[in-house]
Amino acid sequence: MTPERWMRLNPKQQHVMVVAMYVRNAMEDFHVKHLSDEQMAELNPIIRQALFDVITIIEDDDLDRQAYNMGLLANQIPPYWEVPDKPSFEQGKARRRYDQAA
Repeated sequence: MTPERWMRLNPKQQHVMVVAMYVRNAMEDFHVKHLSDEQMAELNPIIRQALFDVITIIEDDDLDRQAYNMGLLANQIPPYWEVPDKPSFEQGKARRRYDQAA
């Protein structure tokens, strides 16, 4: 993305794009092993929109609506999901180090 296009995004859009890029990079090995480029091209916009939607829910100024939507999502979390408690780069799992300049 060009700096000019980046600067036209609002802060929420910028955050979503950075999070989506991080998710996409984290999925790269899975993509290579299991998904074609065409499938990944279809999946990427779905992920970006879902991230935008959930950040909109998290940042909702209507606290009743926010609590309702967060509750709906929290109740859907299956019991077998691991709870992340440490960044993957601190666990030696990240493909790239994002905390150091390239």
